[in-house]
Amino acid sequence: MRPVYAVRPSRVYYSPARLYSPRYYGPVYRPFYRYYSPWLGLRFRVLPWGYVSFNYGPDLFYYYDGIFYRNHNDYYEVVTPPVGAEVPGLPAGAKEISINGQLYYEKNGVYYQEIQKDTDKKAYVVAGKDGELNTSGEAVPQEGDVVDKLPEGSRKVVINGLEYYLAPNGFYYQQTIEGDKSSFRVVGSSAEQEKN
Repeated sequence: MRPVYAVRPSRVYYSPARLYSPRYYGPVYRPFYRYYSPWLGLRFRVLPWGYVSFNYGPDLFYYYDGIFYRNHNDYYEVVTPPVGAEVPGLPAGAKEISINGQLYYEKNGVYYQEIQKDTDKKAYVVAGKDGELNTSGEAVPQEGDVVDKLPEGSRKVVINGLEYYLAPNGFYYQQTIEGDKSSFRVVGSSAEQEKN
């Protein structure tokens, strides 16, 4: 059995006692403990056994059983799922639901959609979060979202001497280049420009 790790000051503990099913728990009344999922912003010094790491845009994420983490000052912080990110498996207990004839899986307000990989392997894309799922066939961009390529029909515009790309859906993107990788971050919408 591996040791139990404590994280201060939250008094929340992580126990990887079972190889593929670590649990988080905290005291209810001594000596009893209740198991639960960690909340956003909670930080741990170690990741659960069996986690996977992946890049989404320029950012590195860690994933295990429906929980997403990012590195933050030598801790791993629980963060919101990045919509559009691909994960290798569904969280335990995800429920199958059908919306407009399309199959999704839902757990704790996060929606996953199955995709077929070219090697006959399945993967899942985060299709919605916070209990919201856009079923119009196109995800609604949020400020700060990062994509690898611009929506079709985007055009270059210059605002206050800076270069942006305006997509047909009215959202502005700014290109970022790290090494030889280029990505585009949502920085605003034409609706916001009209308000100002």
